[in-house]
Amino acid sequence: MIARILVVLFALIVIGVGVAIGYFVLGDQSTPLGSRIAQLADPTAAVDPQDSTKVVVTVPQGATAGDIGQQLQQLGLIRSGLVFRLAAEQAGVGSSLAAGDYELSKSMSTSEIIQVLAKGQVKRGLLATIPEGWRSEQIADRLEATGFASRDEFLQAVASPVAVPAVDLIAEPPPPRLEGYLFPETYEVPQRVSGAHAAELMLRMFNQRVAEALHSPSETRLTSQQVITLASIVEREAKVPSERSTIASVYLNRLSESMPLQADPTIQYAVATRDGPAAAGYNYWRDLSTADLEISSPFNTYTNAGLPPGPICNPGEASIKAVLQPASTSYLYFVATTDGSGKHLFARTLDEHNTNVAKVNSH
Repeated sequence: MIARILVVLFALIVIGVGVAIGYFVLGDQSTPLGSRIAQLADPTAAVDPQDSTKVVVTVPQGATAGDIGQQLQQLGLIRSGLVFRLAAEQAGVGSSLAAGDYELSKSMSTSEIIQVLAKGQVKRGLLATIPEGWRSEQIADRLEATGFASRDEFLQAVASPVAVPAVDLIAEPPPPRLEGYLFPETYEVPQRVSGAHAAELMLRMFNQRVAEALHSPSETRLTSQQVITLASIVEREAKVPSERSTIASVYLNRLSESMPLQADPTIQYAVATRDGPAAAGYNYWRDLSTADLEISSPFNTYTNAGLPPGPICNPGEASIKAVLQPASTSYLYFVATTDGSGKHLFARTLDEHNTNVAKVNSH
């Protein structure tokens, strides 16, 4: 009889815990419940309230509440796998504990752990946000700073495309460098990866986002690599999104007329490449001098005809599509305004351009 009474009491305790957890997970969350649960039944209390050391626990797809409870008990994170399962089921979340990587600790009660798993509050991995228009060196610095990947390893991968998986997705044959194909996006990994893997993620994103448009019929007669090269110049030149296709049209018109592009961003690239690590001090972009326009470099589009030998940065989707679908204009010139708007004045003839330059310089 006494044993039967104890069983009934234990069952009532578990039901009470389950109801409380269900209220916390599915109902009003304004009142912290962890301390109240610990008072309801010892089997649900934190194993060690003083030990907040984070333990990464991987819950596999298809794991039941019983499987998870057994795993957590073996790791010493809860007192009873059975109580965990019963409490989760009573709370109505026994079949909806999400798979993923979680950061848990012995200082967490059973109710708190169930809350984390029921809400799918997975451990965040390493994040690296790559803006449009960055050079590979800037990307490498960001990867190193966030712990995402080694700077040196990444730059080695950029310089050796054939060593990077998925390079065949972007071009055949592979480009000499991956500059231009490192797609700007926010990337997340559960833990630090190799430089080659970081580059692979960016190539796969490039393929996913722009490969179809890049290989579809377009108004230009450029190769895929030439499109990316010109898009990289547009990316660095355009400050106002609505001007991208117009700027692209100017460069395409100049190419059709066999005129040098005279694109300042290519000079910036050449100067920063010459300056090496020192270029990071001025963020790879500084005011240009007359002497800079005469720099000896294949990327100097003042002294060399046609497009430079490769991209000067990693353009975003909008700039790539601006080259593929340029505005229909007869513009051959533009000059940046100095009013802080980032806009340009466009011209069809050199006389019009000189007038625009004088207008800009008068302000």
